[in-house]
Amino acid sequence: MIKGLSLRRLGIIIVTVPVLFSLVFFWFLINALQDAERDLKAQILGAKLAAVVANLQAESFNAAMQARTWHSKRSEEAGERLDKSLATIQKSESDLKELLRNDEKKQYLVSNAIEDSKKARRFLSEIRSGASTHYGGNLDPRIFHKQAFTYMNTLVENYRLLNDYAIDLQKNATADKSREWVVTTMIAGIIVNICIAVGLGYVFSTYIAGRISVVTHNALLLGSGKPLNVPLKGDDEVARLDTTFHGMAEALAEANSKQLALLDNAADVLCSLDEHLVLLRVSASCERVWGYVPEEVTGLRLVQILEKESAAKTTRQAEEHIKAKSQGAFDARVVRKDGRIIDVVISSFWSTSERALFCVVRDVTREREFERIKQKLMDTVAHDLRSPIASIRAVLESLALGVMGKLSDNAVKRVRGAEGSADRLLRLINDLLDYDKYESGQFTLNLQSHSIQEIAYSSIVSIESLIEAKHLATNVEGTDFAVNVDADRLTQAMVNILSNAVKFSPDGGTIKIVTRQKNNYVLVEIADQGPGIPDDYKSHVFERFKQVESEAHKHKGTGLGLPIAKQVVEAHEGQIGVRDNEGGGTVFWFTVPMEAAEQS
Repeated sequence: MIKGLSLRRLGIIIVTVPVLFSLVFFWFLINALQDAERDLKAQILGAKLAAVVANLQAESFNAAMQARTWHSKRSEEAGERLDKSLATIQKSESDLKELLRNDEKKQYLVSNAIEDSKKARRFLSEIRSGASTHYGGNLDPRIFHKQAFTYMNTLVENYRLLNDYAIDLQKNATADKSREWVVTTMIAGIIVNICIAVGLGYVFSTYIAGRISVVTHNALLLGSGKPLNVPLKGDDEVARLDTTFHGMAEALAEANSKQLALLDNAADVLCSLDEHLVLLRVSASCERVWGYVPEEVTGLRLVQILEKESAAKTTRQAEEHIKAKSQGAFDARVVRKDGRIIDVVISSFWSTSERALFCVVRDVTREREFERIKQKLMDTVAHDLRSPIASIRAVLESLALGVMGKLSDNAVKRVRGAEGSADRLLRLINDLLDYDKYESGQFTLNLQSHSIQEIAYSSIVSIESLIEAKHLATNVEGTDFAVNVDADRLTQAMVNILSNAVKFSPDGGTIKIVTRQKNNYVLVEIADQGPGIPDDYKSHVFERFKQVESEAHKHKGTGLGLPIAKQVVEAHEGQIGVRDNEGGGTVFWFTVPMEAAEQS
């Protein structure tokens, strides 16, 4: 039955059963305590009643004796003792009435006893105050004795009945036994409650521990890739968790199968090396990339499949990664089984738990060949294209100036057009060469301390003819700072940004350059009053050959000016970006490091 219950219900049972037992136990205990309290009160009442009755009886006899002495001898001492006894009897009557005021069944006994006691007191009081008052002179002793005997017999009978009642109260009261029963019941209840709690806890823990141990074992089996135990029966949380584990195992098995298939068909070679650079495992893709089946290279040292000239450098880099327990990438050249050498990039990371260097070996032979072709093309452009175009431009300029003879106005116009085309082509070639140089990292920065505003003024002078052609005003504002930069390259970047601002500014507009401090950098903002840049295009302005579509045909350019500016700024460990100008237009901004002495 317990297997069909959830952990929540089992927990409720474990908590509820002892609580219910405790409630029932406390109910019985409260009743027992109430009974014991009633018995104790009855016992106390009986004792008090017996004491009052005994006192009444003793004082009544004493009063009778003192009255006799007073009557016969007129002794003042006897009279005083009589008065005292009568007062005590009166007080005891009040005590008797108070003790049994709630006992309706015995009120008649109290009433009779008090009434008869009052009669006896009046008789004795009259004897004390003067016999002649009530009995007509001196009372005959025989009459006194007879009358006193009558009263005493009545009182004794009343006192006997009350004393019997007091004895019955004390006899029927079992306070001591009730207390013993309460103590015994309390001890027994606590023991039973502890046994119930411990028993339920043991059953629950044994049941849960057994099921959890199965789930724990399944977790270990899942981690080691072994088959899991038979699924647990039931619908409790542990059974559902075990079902989840089995589902995970099936999903992992399926994913592992797909992963193995993916690795076997991957374009890259996956392998692992030990601390001595011995190949431990190699993916099946090595047959397609290296020409070897995995079994042929497993167990070989890495150096055995590397080109001899670069093997030492490659093994040294791999050993450094193992020693540093880090990840990284390095170049290598692998000798295929057919003897052909291929270029590869090895991305590796060291696994401390596996004590192995895991590697992804990518064949980059085509990329490297493309880079070589690209470099050759750039060299060709630099040497075989730029020089002839520069010569053509010089000849065209000479023709336009009439050095080779005067030309007609129409001919000069056409020559100037050809000269402009040559200029644009030359700028494109120069920009291509510069961008390639920056992108490939084939340049160095000559970092020195320079005034940022002097660089700004120098950049303005470089394109002064363009600025004047559109009647633009340029303002340099803000605080001047010393910056640690390569002045020539930063000027090139600023000229490119300014040229872009001039190109899109309306005639008669203003271009503003603002410099200010931002942490340990100088922030330079170049604001124009042009049409602005659409929001969806701002993330592309620094990409190669990108221009705003609506202006692409109106403002010709190479599409490399801003990308080159980005390369220069980032080479200085700065940032570059673009945003809308509050007054309309666009703000291009960039940051460059301040001179250390100016940092605060």
